[in-house]
Amino acid sequence: MCANRVASQCRVWWNYLLKKFMQPNPQADSLIERGQPLKEMARLFPTKVEAYQYFASSMTRTCSSPDRHCCACGRACQEPPMRFTWRANLHTTKTVILSFLFTALALLAHHLYSRWIVVEFTTVHRMCLQCQRRRRIYVVFVAVLHKVLFAILILLLCLTVPAVVFLVAMPFLAPEGIRLFLPASIMGIGLIALVALGFEMCRRLLIPQPLRQVGRFPFFLCGLSKTP
Repeated sequence: MCANRVASQCRVWWNYLLKKFMQPNPQADSLIERGQPLKEMARLFPTKVEAYQYFASSMTRTCSSPDRHCCACGRACQEPPMRFTWRANLHTTKTVILSFLFTALALLAHHLYSRWIVVEFTTVHRMCLQCQRRRRIYVVFVAVLHKVLFAILILLLCLTVPAVVFLVAMPFLAPEGIRLFLPASIMGIGLIALVALGFEMCRRLLIPQPLRQVGRFPFFLCGLSKTP
């Protein structure tokens, strides 16, 4: 309980510092208002982490005062405002290298290691009881679908990676084997792309349609909570 209180207070101070000290960028603000992908805005900043932090600050300012309508269905809503927490787990060259090195060591102890940079922000909206119930159903459905997609992804990787490796080696070992491994590699890569699309659909499914501009990729809606 104490740790959660400390983490919540740190997020409050982080949002305050973002709003107070981050310099305005009119060009970035224009891209945000037009609903452009965040990868376009990232070109205006030294790093993509700074770009996503700027976006987080902008959304925190814009969505800090809810109106009297449900953020999902748009109908009049008298329910108390709720805090929507958005999060993006970002990888940089440094985090990828560290994750690879530590994973290589951790595999000796049968563990995995992953490290990323977290950008998180909070917006405030209202949601009617009917939409809250619908969202709880979506959360359960997406959780199950995530597990199924992850299992399929692991299976496809176990089949596709060897196929690609053999495809690269076939010209030197047995050129006639290219006909066998080329279709298998293409099919495996295509199915992996479809699984990745499925993960993106899961991310979007949990975000109400009117809030899709707030929850732009790579941000996802990680939690709802009542305002104090």
